[in-house]
Amino acid sequence: MAGTDGYNYTSACEGPPRLRQKLGAFLGGQYGLGHAVPEGELMLTAGASQALELCCTQLDLLARRRAGTEHAEATDVAASPVTPPPRPAGAPPLRGRSAPGVVFVESPCYLYAMHTFKQRGWRVVDVACAADGGAGGNRSIDIAALEAQLEAHGVPAFLYTTPAHHNPTGWVMPDAKRQALLGLAERWGLHIVADDVYQFMSFPPARAGAQPRAFGALIVEGGPAAQWVVSLGSASKVLAPGLRVGWAHAGAALVAGVLAQAGAALSGGGYTGMNAGIAIECLVDAHFPTLLEAMLQRYGARCAALLAAMDEFLAPLGVAYTCPQGGYFVWCTLPPTLSAVALADALRGAVCFKLGTDFYSNAAIGAREFRLCFVPSDADVMRRGVSLLADAVRAQLAEGA
Repeated sequence: MAGTDGYNYTSACEGPPRLRQKLGAFLGGQYGLGHAVPEGELMLTAGASQALELCCTQLDLLARRRAGTEHAEATDVAASPVTPPPRPAGAPPLRGRSAPGVVFVESPCYLYAMHTFKQRGWRVVDVACAADGGAGGNRSIDIAALEAQLEAHGVPAFLYTTPAHHNPTGWVMPDAKRQALLGLAERWGLHIVADDVYQFMSFPPARAGAQPRAFGALIVEGGPAAQWVVSLGSASKVLAPGLRVGWAHAGAALVAGVLAQAGAALSGGGYTGMNAGIAIECLVDAHFPTLLEAMLQRYGARCAALLAAMDEFLAPLGVAYTCPQGGYFVWCTLPPTLSAVALADALRGAVCFKLGTDFYSNAAIGAREFRLCFVPSDADVMRRGVSLLADAVRAQLAEGA
């Protein structure tokens, strides 16, 4: 890491400017922009999870400020440093009432994001996903269902979504759905937190075809994405999770006026310096694309091996599952009479998976579902694990016969 960036305090709460410039160059290349993401649109964080905590605090402050403006009943936000980005001239009034302490999530939703929201005492509102058509059974957030929840509950602090290789399902939000979501955000004043940590995790066959435009690219273009979207990124999935380096990417006014006004950022001059410098130097190194390609080839092969074993052992038993084109996970659904909890009890830790009940605010919804991760295991280990799963499923089916 050249110079002294990252070793000392900085007056830039978003993080050292030169590091953000280098990160912007990396992201511009990944997004296919032909130029760097402006440094003013980036804020360095201690991982994407810390970036999500930052959004929780600052966007809820913004929601409370809006509620106070609407109803003239909030006094604790009058001196809040958050400054909402200016709306375009001639923009119509925003629809709906503000609902601080509420978050909307895709159903299912990343379990530790759910944990983060519930620890704050927030009300978590599930929004159903709907089929997007085409092969593979891809699904993403149902826009009509989202609008119905806005009508019923008001405008939350934000909507949380994982648009690229969704955790836990592996689904990818298509371009048309992203544009529809942005249109709704503009009408309602709905902030969107896009957990884009798997954005660069498409397997080589998927990258060879047309892919949806990243929310980060849409933010750079301006328009509603620059006003309403915060895209969270991380070095953990493509480099080293122990570095704890991530970033928040949003319109410059949203970064400077809202995210960078967090007390901890103001106190320390940003959240991460030296580790960010190490990670970013690796990301912009000339050898990094080759390393990333090799990693994605390996993960793609492991995913294919897991799916082949599932085709052999689980599909004949009526177990359904997603076929991801990137990311880390396969999402599984048992036949109607079976229980994932009972499956886990029968296996007694012999096979590692996450229960579907952890991915919903209403745990009963996920009783037949579970998540498998193909990243850490080789083909032989996964084949053995799927065989054990099949034995347990077969035993459950026999008990119910």
